[in-house]
Amino acid sequence: MPDQKELKGTQPFDQEEILREFYKILLESMRTREQALLRFLALFGAPIAGYIWILVHHNQTKSDINISNAGLLAAALGTILIQILGAIYILALSYNFRSMQIACDKIEKEFNIVDKMPKGWRLTRERIGKWGLLDFAPEMFKVILFFPLFTIPAVCFTYVYKVHAMCDDFLVPFTGGIVITIVVGFFAILGVRFVVIRYSNKLLAMLNEENIS
Repeated sequence: MPDQKELKGTQPFDQEEILREFYKILLESMRTREQALLRFLALFGAPIAGYIWILVHHNQTKSDINISNAGLLAAALGTILIQILGAIYILALSYNFRSMQIACDKIEKEFNIVDKMPKGWRLTRERIGKWGLLDFAPEMFKVILFFPLFTIPAVCFTYVYKVHAMCDDFLVPFTGGIVITIVVGFFAILGVRFVVIRYSNKLLAMLNEENIS
């Protein structure tokens, strides 16, 4: 334990300096979140590459590697699941990004610089109430969220087409692809929407607690 005389001789904390450093750390952390998005492309891209490899070797009797229909189904479901989980993880990062924005807003009010910041930067209760499925995420995060919107239907259609490749009627794989895409897409959007509502409510509670309108 330090001596009481040493404690009396210490300098008081500089609150403004601490807030400046904390504000700087928050901005750097937000920038790091955006830069880390490039790493998440591998999370979406690697399963797609593996799924394409399985498609190529599906029912290849002349090849040393032959993937059955069950193997193709497992690969398709696994790829879709990873795409959905990746999208939910991006939304979790979006919540973390937005919560740091609220912390920055509080510091900006402390230094009376709110009016000097762009209006689109600040989070408000009204803005959170209008957030839709993709509006919850910051702009750079939205680019990654659009990726599953193309990959999931592509996986559904290619799976149905490969399974029914020997069918004489083209409408069978085409119709099956549409039905599976609609079913999978419905549950995927439902799950992502639930995550958005949950995180939006948590952010709204933070704004109410900090009395930010």
